[in-house]
This record gives sequence, C-alpha cells and structure tokens, in this order.
Amino acid sequence: MQPKDAEGGRGLHLVHACADAVGVSVLRELGASKGGKLLWAECRCGGLT
Repeated sequence: MQPKDAEGGRGLHLVHACADAVGVSVLRELGASKGGKLLWAECRCGGLT
C-alpha cells in the first residue's frame, strides 16, 4: 500500500472498490502481444432505465 501522501498508486484499489467484478487475463498468444496482462472491470448501472 502506498503512503497516504503518495501522488499515485491507488488506481487499481479504486477500481476494485467500485467495480462489481474484476479480473485479469494473461496475454501469451503468438502475435497478440509481447506478453503482459489484460485487466478488466465490470460496473453495473443501478437504477437506470
């Protein structure tokens, strides 16, 4: 965890706190990329019609 006065490092903590679901996929397919991770978040819109 970052110090309270840090200017960065809270992004994923905020996403995790606000999202209904989060996940990660490892990118290893040939030609897709040189590797890495794909992070995703799902947020439901409550009360909207």
